[in-house]
Amino acid sequence: MEKGCSEELIKGKRDYIVTIAIGDKYLTDWEQFALPFWTSYCKKYGLGLIVICKDLIEPGDVTWKKATWQKFLIGEYTKKFYPHVERVCYLDTDILISPLAPNVFDFHKDGSMSLVSLFHRLPYSRTTTLEKLTWFRNQSSEGRYPLDSAIYMGISDLFNYHGLAAQEDYACAGMFIMDTSIHSKTMHQFFLTVDSSIHTITNGGDQTHFNFLAQNSFLINWLSYKFQSIWSYEAANYYPSVFFDCYSDHTYLSIQNALINNYFLHFAGGWSECQQWKDPKVFQENITLGNISNLIEYQNKALKSGKPVGHIKFLNGMG
Repeated sequence: MEKGCSEELIKGKRDYIVTIAIGDKYLTDWEQFALPFWTSYCKKYGLGLIVICKDLIEPGDVTWKKATWQKFLIGEYTKKFYPHVERVCYLDTDILISPLAPNVFDFHKDGSMSLVSLFHRLPYSRTTTLEKLTWFRNQSSEGRYPLDSAIYMGISDLFNYHGLAAQEDYACAGMFIMDTSIHSKTMHQFFLTVDSSIHTITNGGDQTHFNFLAQNSFLINWLSYKFQSIWSYEAANYYPSVFFDCYSDHTYLSIQNALINNYFLHFAGGWSECQQWKDPKVFQENITLGNISNLIEYQNKALKSGKPVGHIKFLNGMG
């Protein structure tokens, strides 16, 4: 590990957001489409921000794996080169942070690892959501996306497939909060036990192994789903038009609307709608996002009286 593998974009006190953007395309996309949201968020709450843009382990090493696995190393890395960092919120690069989002560290419990479940505490039925998602993907791809696949695997099925003992829940590994003094060493040691030949259901990804380690080794603090809402799930339930190219000019409005109701919006996955965060129009000021600060101020005022004010007409005479 070398300090030159990362960049401290915003200096904080003890709480930091850390991401991994290895490769020019990943880094450029994140800087262009997500970083403006992240920068505003960090400055609002006094958080630090570190981006890891080079491998923390040599690609030829026997334990080198898909870059996402390097999330297991960020604790020991920050302890070594950024010793003032005590708590890390890891985020995948394809997450947009809502201007309405509260400070996620206020919801973390020291000594635990904070996660967001993909199965429980969702604001909608997971099964129904997956049925909608597979249908819209199938219909918008002329049948190329299958109507029955591993997307329907349950928690036990996912662990069993990888030869791991089943755990009670299953989180998306694209977001978690760790305490560097408690979790770093165990995560680093686990990384070293898995060699580069690892085969997983996510094409060599770490998600099921991450879940096994976290739930088998640490106390877990389950956060609100709003801290890692899955865009594909939101789209399937509320914005199905985004699956069809003929409506693509208006997709950014759906994303902005989703950012009002969620804190961290994750565009996880490799299908077409998962790439929709790469749109500069999402961050532009408009009536939707431009009024958010005023909305918060209004919501924080004392309870409304509920006194009648009489019939009110619209300016154009309607109503």
